Amino acid sequence: MIRYERVGPPLACQSHRWSYLLDQAVDDYSRAIARDKNMVEAYVNRGYVYNDQQNAVAALKDFDQALKLQPENGIASLGRAFANLELKSPTAALQDAGRAQQLMGDSGAVELALATSYRQLHRLNQAETHYRAALSYAPNDVTLWLALADTLYEGRRFTGSIDALNEAIKLDAHDPLIYAELAHNYAQLHQKDNTLRAIQQAE
Repeated sequence: MIRYERVGPPLACQSHRWSYLLDQAVDDYSRAIARDKNMVEAYVNRGYVYNDQQNAVAALKDFDQALKLQPENGIASLGRAFANLELKSPTAALQDAGRAQQLMGDSGAVELALATSYRQLHRLNQAETHYRAALSYAPNDVTLWLALADTLYEGRRFTGSIDALNEAIKLDAHDPLIYAELAHNYAQLHQKDNTLRAIQQAE
C-alpha cells in the first residue's frame, strides 16, 4: 500500500479519512470546497482520497486545481505523481516526484514515487537506488522489501532479490507469497533443493 504524507484536514474529515470511510471523506471535502473554492487543503486531501479509491483521473483534477491555486504545494505535486503512476504515466510521475522533492526535500513517500516511476520506465538500477532510500525511512515496511525484490528479479539479479525477500520474511514469516517468490528466484539460479524447500514453505 502506498503511504502518503498529508496536510491535516478538518477534524470531522480526518475522522472519516482515518476510518477509511472514503466516500464520506470525499463528501466532506466536497462540502468544504463548495463553501470555499480556494481551499487548497481540501483539494489536496480529496485528491489523496481519490488516489486511495484508485480514481486517478479525479485525483489529477484536484491536484491540478490545488497547484493552480498554490503552485509551490509540494504535497499536491507528490499526490499528482502517485495518480500518474496509477495511470501508468511514469514520465509525468517522475517530473511530479522531482518537483515534490525540490519543494519538500527527501522523504519516504517521495523516494517511493521516484522508485516506482523509474521501475515503470524499466530503469531498474535507479529504481533500486530509490527503493533502498525509501527503506531508510521505513525499514520495517514489508511492501517496500517486496518491491525491491521484484525490481531486482526483473533485472535478473536473483541473489539480491533473495536477500530482499529474506528481509521481508523477517517481518512477515507467514506470507506464502514471499516463499513463492523465493522459489522463483532459486529456480532461476537452478538451486533445486532451495526451490523445493521454498515451495514447501509456501504450501
